[in-house]
Amino acid sequence: MKESTETGRLKKTLIDKGFSVIHVQAGEKALETALASPPNFVAAHLELPGISGLEVCRCLKHDQRTSPVPVLLIGAHNNRSEVLAGFEAGASEFLVQPLDPQVFVAHVEALLRHVREARPNLKLQAGHILLDTESHIVKVESQQVHLPRKEFALLELFMRRPGQLLSSEFILGMVWGGDREGGSHSLAVHIQRLRKNLGDKAGRLIETIHGLGYKLRDVAK
Repeated sequence: MKESTETGRLKKTLIDKGFSVIHVQAGEKALETALASPPNFVAAHLELPGISGLEVCRCLKHDQRTSPVPVLLIGAHNNRSEVLAGFEAGASEFLVQPLDPQVFVAHVEALLRHVREARPNLKLQAGHILLDTESHIVKVESQQVHLPRKEFALLELFMRRPGQLLSSEFILGMVWGGDREGGSHSLAVHIQRLRKNLGDKAGRLIETIHGLGYKLRDVAK
């Protein structure tokens, strides 16, 4: 957010409530800071110097490292198109200035409470595939399978969305983030390796939908 008296009051109230606050004034710096060490939440003004708060939100939501981080966007006006654009970019909240510090903190606490309550399962299962996100272990028919980091991330993405068609662009954004060297070809190679590592039977659960993307067959259906 841009420096202002209002920003100072918000920072003070957050700190008084026990929050650690990192304040940056430019969009590029906000994005760089959040990606380097993902925070518990991000509050961004639409009119940040450099890239806008809207673009910061969009980038954070398309990077696997920060996609779970709730983003609270702040606008100077109650502009319907801006509010809709904010939510379409992935914002969890949209507040309009002037901001009451106590109300602002209440919104932040409600966001964090929702994140805690919606914390994703640590263990995922699809057929004979078991994935433990906490211990970073994958088992197929009770036998441990060692997957490189990218393949583990791909499998987790599929297992969190069984039966859903995922476009190549979406997968690249979620797993590769801003580093998409090789694009669709690189993705196809990693999918092929993942199938091979899972074995013939489990590997066939990952289906290629030509021209559209990939999906993990929902074996529960």
